[in-house]
Parts: sequence; C-alpha cells; structure tokens
Amino acid sequence: MTAALQVPMISIKRVDNLQSVWVDVCNWIDAALDHPAGLLSSRDVYHAVLDGRMDLHVIRGGDAIHAVIVTEFVSGSRGRGLSVVAIGGRHMDEWLADADIYLERLATANRCKFISEMGRDGWRRALLKLGWVEAPAIMMKVI
Repeated sequence: MTAALQVPMISIKRVDNLQSVWVDVCNWIDAALDHPAGLLSSRDVYHAVLDGRMDLHVIRGGDAIHAVIVTEFVSGSRGRGLSVVAIGGRHMDEWLADADIYLERLATANRCKFISEMGRDGWRRALLKLGWVEAPAIMMKVI
C-alpha cells in the first residue's frame, strides 16, 4: 500500500477506512462503471478494496469529498501498470489536473510503465488535454 500524496490545491488520499466514505462515493462509482463494457458493480469494487485487490482514493477540497478514484495494479512478465478502474465526482475541472499528477506519482512510486483508464468519450477528451495518449482500441460486440 502507498502513503498519501499531496498535490497543489486539493488533497488526494488513499482511503484506509472504506466504511467512513463509502456512502459518499458509491453512487459516483456506480455511474463510472455503468457502460456496456462494465462488468463490475460498486459492490464488486467495495469487496475488492476490502480484500486489498483495489485501492480507493478520495479527492477533497476542504472537508468536502469532490471525487473518487478506484485503482488497481496490473502485472505481467513485461512489467507493471496502474489501471484506473473508476473515476467520478463533481467539479471535475477543479481537480482533474491534480488527480493526473497524483496518479502519475503513484504509478512512478510503484514502478509502473503506464496508467490506463477505460471510460466514456468525455474522459478521452479530458485526458488528451493532460498529455494522455490513445492506446490500442478496445473493440466489443454487445451480445
């Protein structure tokens, strides 16, 4: 597990006590996972965080929670990556750049080769502005 990383303007921290924030963030997680390629529910995320397979990070401005990020480290014989499983909240323009810095520091501290995120087209547009690049396309056929 990693320690909290501070970035300018806001506070982003990995949550150790899931129950203390769950009611505030579960709807954002559900919304983020609600897409045709989504196989997980917020319940799946809840248990994965409790089991230590995923981490939940909250973005605060003062005492208020503005957003949540769920991450998972993925590993293979060619290296390690940080996968953003879900990200959501309110006032994205106030925290997205700081969240990008936080995720990059988290990935670097854990010797990751990349950060990946699969989301709706709005995320693609927002992340391209922060220096993210498009990776190989994910094609799917809903059956």
